[in-house]
Amino acid sequence: MGELSDLDRQIEQLRRCELIKESEVKALCAKARNVQRVDSPVT
Repeated sequence: MGELSDLDRQIEQLRRCELIKESEVKALCAKARNVQRVDSPVT
């Protein structure tokens, strides 16, 4: 759960136009590259 709270914290900092560490930017980019689209089933 620590990873999620770190992610939430980083997103909130970015929304407030605050800087985050370069290492955090690199980690966020790596996570974004691993995101896959999930289609909703047609109902």
